[in-house]
Amino acid sequence: MKMFAGLKNEIAHWTLRKNLRHLRRTRKVHNLDTASSAGILFDASNTKHFDSVQAFYKDLGKHLSEIRVLGYFHGKELPDPYLFKKDYTFFQKKDLNWYRKPVKPEVETFIKRPFDILIDLSMSDDYLFQYIVAMSAARMKVGHYPKGRYYYDLMIQVEKNPSIDYLIEQVMHYLGTINKPHFTVY
Repeated sequence: MKMFAGLKNEIAHWTLRKNLRHLRRTRKVHNLDTASSAGILFDASNTKHFDSVQAFYKDLGKHLSEIRVLGYFHGKELPDPYLFKKDYTFFQKKDLNWYRKPVKPEVETFIKRPFDILIDLSMSDDYLFQYIVAMSAARMKVGHYPKGRYYYDLMIQVEKNPSIDYLIEQVMHYLGTINKPHFTVY
């Protein structure tokens, strides 16, 4: 079984590398003042993360005119609070192919949307999140610092405090200061 899982993982990453060769996106550094749209990706399997993402969505709404949220829920049925949320899309295990590539049309729409900023709050090495981030047409991609993967334009180190709330705090800090005349990197 482990051999099949390893083979499945190799095929998934080979397919991703092949697809990335054909991906063309316009890269641009944005901050909260220059961006008008954002996509938020998160692991919705933890309901506490959902509460944090909702608060983050409201905070970003003060700065941006368009925000879309995409969450992956590992369970069989979505919890009631997840249902009928404006600007939120959820997908589940049934929406993945055999090597965990998302196949739900709404996920593909999210991937192709040229957000000014894509914010990955998943903090996961799961292939499904890697695929979405890597294939996204977003102009700027922000997320945690994953070893050996370079899909992000801005990577935030969360090793000392690996919580979604800390990552959100750091994302807001850096998006509030980056690319401004007074911003200095030491």
